[in-house]
Amino acid sequence: MKNWTLFYPFIIAATLVVGSMLLILLPDYLFVLIPGIAIFPAILLFIYLEKKRPFNSIWNQDAGDKKADLIRTFLTLPTALKLGE
Repeated sequence: MKNWTLFYPFIIAATLVVGSMLLILLPDYLFVLIPGIAIFPAILLFIYLEKKRPFNSIWNQDAGDKKADLIRTFLTLPTALKLGE
């Protein structure tokens, strides 16, 4: 597939459809699992495709900023999410 323009909207739509189907099929006490069930496969798909068919292959080259990325991911992001509550 050369043109990836519709890939992201397709994944969003598919996630919404899966979430809606799970609302119908699952009992009420399992509703808390729906976000994980619907989003986790999409995240794995994004990670896989970013390695195999990156939007820009230069972004996959090591820039020596793994420490900064880890700090940003595991410190800044949770802090920002907590402040946004």
